[in-house]
Amino acid sequence: MTLQSVADDIRSMKIQGATNVALAALKAIRQHINQADLKNIEDFSDELHKAGKILLDTRPTEPMMRNCIRYIIDKTRREGSIEDAKLIVDKTTKGFLDITNKARERISYIGSKRIEDGMTIMTHGRSTTVIQLLREAMKTKKFGVFCTETRLLHEGRKTAAALLKAGIDTTMILDCAARYFIKEMNMVIIGADALTAEGNVISGVGASSIALAAEESRVRFYVASPLYKFDTETAHSEPLKR
Repeated sequence: MTLQSVADDIRSMKIQGATNVALAALKAIRQHINQADLKNIEDFSDELHKAGKILLDTRPTEPMMRNCIRYIIDKTRREGSIEDAKLIVDKTTKGFLDITNKARERISYIGSKRIEDGMTIMTHGRSTTVIQLLREAMKTKKFGVFCTETRLLHEGRKTAAALLKAGIDTTMILDCAARYFIKEMNMVIIGADALTAEGNVISGVGASSIALAAEESRVRFYVASPLYKFDTETAHSEPLKR
């Protein structure tokens, strides 16, 4: 796949989930840089910035992808040769993949401890971290999950399919039915697109309504997310624009 094809898939939402978007972007940059015809370190720097901009323009509200791309650019800034810079891109990409996997494993371990036998859990949207957490809990406990359909792109259908494949008792409901079923839940677990300096969570459309319904019904509400989704642009109280 080319850099542009990955960018098109991110823009069209063919690639979903903040983590999946960031990982796809990093792999695309690594492949593009390794295949590009670069004559000197200046060419490398220009091409890396161009590639980063193409990907960042696809979804400006993805802080995780933005953080990853900026990190790679910063790490290669002081390199004196193309070979060394390419090596840094390769090592940084592989290192981030390792960090991502370890973060998911840690979140899954901690989150699974919150789940008990016989619970009923609601989730909203499609979060690979949440899916892995529920799979981990399923190894030692039996519980049920209600997935909202999550329109307009129906991310919840993909979540439901993944959970059913894992052998988890799963029920899919319409988004508008979440408030009706919330009183039967023991907890809600969702993922996040971004975390802000004010302590806010940015997630899929409809997540705030479910959070309010959970508070109204005294149902525990958890967000499973690694800290590299922190949006640095909110550090000075600047709002995240969607």
